[in-house]
Amino acid sequence: FIVNEIYSINTGIWTYNLNKNRKLFFRDPLIYLISMEWNNILEPDNGYFLESVVLEHLNRYYTEKTGYFRFKDNKEIDFYSKDFAIEVKSTANINEDDPTNLLRVNSSNKKLLYTGTKRMSRKDVDIVPLWDFLLEI
Repeated sequence: FIVNEIYSINTGIWTYNLNKNRKLFFRDPLIYLISMEWNNILEPDNGYFLESVVLEHLNRYYTEKTGYFRFKDNKEIDFYSKDFAIEVKSTANINEDDPTNLLRVNSSNKKLLYTGTKRMSRKDVDIVPLWDFLLEI
């Protein structure tokens, strides 16, 4: 009830790869902030915090098996399933090379979520403000 686990996903057969590392995210932002303070970490990781909020949102509204996907060059897609590929950025500015990982996967619904306010589209990737994404469903 405290932590969400997300596993590496095998894209060909859409199963979890239990031999690879898994990612753990706190479900409640308050518990995350308390644990950071308890461990004397003064500045919590914004990217981790935003990813945990998106994962909790996906778990509530999507029943599809969701995992993460890591390429051989250690670049990764934060959330990947048959229905979508989502990358989360904790920045208000998007560079030209930010959507490149999403362009490498075969998915019809590719989203790059960021903390800015403007919706954009580059090639096949929809660039959406994070808070708009959370309100869409």
